[in-house]
Amino acid sequence: MPIEFESTYARAKRDDEGYRKTISSLDSWGEKLHLLSSTPDLCSFYYPGGDTLIINIHGGGFCHKHPLDDDALCKYIAQTYCVSVLNVDFSSSVKWGFPVQIVEIDRQIHAFLEERKMKKIILLGHSSGANLACALLERRLKNGDRRFDSLVLNYPFLDLSIEAKNRPMREGLWPDDLYEDWLRFYSPNKNNRKDPMISPLYISKHVAKFFPSTYIVSCEYDRIQSDAIRFSQILKDAKVDVRYYATKERHGFIERHMKDIYRLPNEPSVRFAKSIVDQEIVFALTTK
Repeated sequence: MPIEFESTYARAKRDDEGYRKTISSLDSWGEKLHLLSSTPDLCSFYYPGGDTLIINIHGGGFCHKHPLDDDALCKYIAQTYCVSVLNVDFSSSVKWGFPVQIVEIDRQIHAFLEERKMKKIILLGHSSGANLACALLERRLKNGDRRFDSLVLNYPFLDLSIEAKNRPMREGLWPDDLYEDWLRFYSPNKNNRKDPMISPLYISKHVAKFFPSTYIVSCEYDRIQSDAIRFSQILKDAKVDVRYYATKERHGFIERHMKDIYRLPNEPSVRFAKSIVDQEIVFALTTK
């Protein structure tokens, strides 16, 4: 009999619903926070530390994964650098597309900061989470808010106007149909995909010059490495303090290996991921 493959939509919807039904019983190093009464199923995680706040935004093509995928990473950052970390939750794009995720993240940060005073705020985004970090920053800048002090982008997914067929293929990475599903769920209207809130690579020079100091990591084994390269140049042209670091790793290596930071700390892959995290966090904490 032929094998039946589950669609991206069905798998993402099933995983999201299963996660939200069991979240109250799941273990975490962070404190569970339901910051929005209007959306009680959103559960972010707080790792208390000092008066610097790092806001972590997970990846997953806007529809996969959840904050607990970065649980060990967030604990490591908070514990090592004596900072507070907010590991923020948002709705899967199979439920709601753009701009719901940006609005949810923004409102949760606002609610969090109403109760806690922080001297420095850093945005840390991974893959599609890096897209959301840039969009959130642009949203705040347009409203005259420059509270974010630095930005860290790991293998950012920043141009949704590029179709899968025009991205380089890499064996073992996402097939074209999965990539196209990510685009379709998050931004169903193709005509809107050059909106800089959807594809931050189309940010205006006027807005780009107000971006904070930024650290960008890219992967050689990645279908979207060009996004990181192009965005670093956009920020450099805007006279932003930007550091670009190209690795020979595969997309997602930081979250994938940092899961084992407390279980297998001496594994070479874990040690390398840790070294990259250390570099970008030190940069974010010390830059002006």
